[in-house]
Amino acid sequence: MSTGKVALVTGGSRGTGAAIARRLAEDGLRVALTYATSPHRADEVVGEIERARGQALGLQADAADPNAVTAAVERTVAAYGSLDVLVSNAGVATVGALDELTPEQIDPPAEIPDIWVRKLAVVAPKGTIVVRVESNDPGGKERTRQVYDRVKSSMRVAS
Repeated sequence: MSTGKVALVTGGSRGTGAAIARRLAEDGLRVALTYATSPHRADEVVGEIERARGQALGLQADAADPNAVTAAVERTVAAYGSLDVLVSNAGVATVGALDELTPEQIDPPAEIPDIWVRKLAVVAPKGTIVVRVESNDPGGKERTRQVYDRVKSSMRVAS
């Protein structure tokens, strides 16, 4: 049963984002979900939602690219006519050993998680609900996760 409401879940092709997209669809929302590099994963989630009689749309959008963010919001509104809920779940992470990365990869722009929220404010209808999701793996022991864990920890502190 559709509520007539529309949600956009960034990073909705896997993990927490996919679970959120499925649940919102189960609750009757039409769902657009973004992915950066895994269209097959997005297709799987969209297919699951549609087999359960929901409506879903997969959109390619890199969370670090403000133009892609704008396009995802605009394409969601064009496809469904509105946007009622934005779940800002997509993360931006560089995976690699610290001694193999550039300074830009080690210190990505701090505003990346907020790009979605700022872009939404420009194009979303008044009253859109924004939910920001963050994850953290402070116990990450893998050498290649050092930058990811550092960025996620700093995001938590900055929020």
